[in-house]
Amino acid sequence: RLDETLSTVSGTTGFWFVSLLWGLVCSLPHTLGATSSLASSSTLTTQIGTLLYGIGITFETLADIQKWNFKQTNPKQFCNVGVWSLSQHPNWFGNLLLWSGIFLINAPALMEPSVEGASFLQRIW
Repeated sequence: RLDETLSTVSGTTGFWFVSLLWGLVCSLPHTLGATSSLASSSTLTTQIGTLLYGIGITFETLADIQKWNFKQTNPKQFCNVGVWSLSQHPNWFGNLLLWSGIFLINAPALMEPSVEGASFLQRIW
């Protein structure tokens, strides 16, 4: 699918730049939570977030394995076995659960009251 885009230097550069931006945006909840001065504690949101993360990564991995196995024997057919019989995009659902879990794990730190007058960069630095 990306052969045409990646066939030029500008296309390749653009693809990797957008990928970099997407990775930075997706990692913001964890990055900001990890830089918090709030004491780490095992709260209910942390436990629920950890559970969601575990379910999400398991579901996403299972969907990817099932699709890979299906495509080995049926390369031109739409995968409709296992979790793929329940949803058209179970790997995306697993990914959504995974990132929601990461957000919940870091939610207490993200709601930390900021120091009055501190800029965003002062808070994360």
